[in-house]
Amino acid sequence: MKKLVLSLALAFSAATSFAANTSVTLTEDNEFWLYTGNASGSNLTLRGSGDNWGNAYSFSFDVNPGDYLYVAARDQGGPQAWQGVFNTPTGTLYSNIASWQYIVASQNDVSQAAVQSNIAAGGWANPMAETGYNVSPWGARVNNANANWIWHDTLGLANGWNDPSSSDGRYAIFRTNNAVAAVPEASSYAMMLGGLGLLGFLRRRQQKLAA
Repeated sequence: MKKLVLSLALAFSAATSFAANTSVTLTEDNEFWLYTGNASGSNLTLRGSGDNWGNAYSFSFDVNPGDYLYVAARDQGGPQAWQGVFNTPTGTLYSNIASWQYIVASQNDVSQAAVQSNIAAGGWANPMAETGYNVSPWGARVNNANANWIWHDTLGLANGWNDPSSSDGRYAIFRTNNAVAAVPEASSYAMMLGGLGLLGFLRRRQQKLAA
C-alpha cells in the first residue's frame, strides 16, 4: 500500500509541476535586461542583465505558465543590435525578426517600473532589422548560426556606424510572439484534484486498517 501511495504521489507531483527550466545565452550592444512575465507585464521578474556586447551572458531559471520572455535593450551610440538563444519549455527560440515583437520606450528610464509601464501601454510591432550571426562588427557572440543580430528599426550599419537614421541612445523592449510556457488545461487541474482525492482515500483506509 505504501508503494502504491508513493507511486501515485510521484505521478501526480510530476503531472502538476508546471514550472519548467529555461536557459538563455544573450548579449546586446550596449545594454540589456532580461525579464519573464505575463503578457501585460504586471508580474515581471528580472532574470539577468549585461552591459558588454563583447561577452555572451548565460542565465538559467524557471518560467511560469503563461510567461513571455522580454529583452529590454538600450543603445548608446551606433551601431545597435542584440543576439540570443533561448531554450524554453515550448522549444528553442532565437533572435530573429520572425520570433519577436517590440515597442520603443517612451522615455529613457530603464527601471523595472518604467519597463512595466511601457509594456502596459502596448503598441507592439514586428522588428524590421536583422543580419547574420557572425557579421562585423559584433561577430558570433552566442556561437549559434540560427541567432541573428536584430534591432527594431536599423542596425546603424547602412551608412556607417553613426548612421543618422539609427536610434542611438534609445531603448526598446522586445517580447516573444507567444508565451514560452503553456498554461495548464482544465483537464490537468481535474487530474490533480482527482489524484489528491484518491490519495486522501487511500490514507484514510490505511489508517483504518492499522487501527
